[in-house]
Amino acid sequence: MNCAEWDRQLEAWLTGALPERDALEFERHAAECAACGERLDQLSRVSGVPRDIAPPGTLRSATMRAVAARRPAARIRRTLGALAGIAAVALLAMLLRPARKSASDFPGAGQVLMAMEHARPEFAELDAAERDLVRALSDRPEDPELASSLARVRRQREALRELVQQARS
Repeated sequence: MNCAEWDRQLEAWLTGALPERDALEFERHAAECAACGERLDQLSRVSGVPRDIAPPGTLRSATMRAVAARRPAARIRRTLGALAGIAAVALLAMLLRPARKSASDFPGAGQVLMAMEHARPEFAELDAAERDLVRALSDRPEDPELASSLARVRRQREALRELVQQARS
């Protein structure tokens, strides 16, 4: 495997979509190639963000039930579909965007900047999900599924904040 092939398979490896045989060859190349190994090391520090940052599947149905009285169902489906598409494109762009180089000579400054930059869209998504859930809970305060989803989103935000803090250390 050469570096160009490795680069083409990076996204599939990060998402776990790479078949096991190809994943082993991908990892072997990263272990043998200093440039690819360093890139993977930098990405793994930042992409230690929990993979389940996306709202739970039950969130969609709970949100739709909570707002059904106010909006037509078709509009909700279109909005949620558009938001999911935007989130997927943002995540893909974040993963594929090359790291910016810093002029700073401070050791680790690039990692901190990269961690903060990569975490910004996730913080925005988690904050938006939290706002939506709080609004939905104000309409249905007795809904345990909504309360559980809100707690999960808050835990995910705290885990992301801790990961960014670790990059600063």
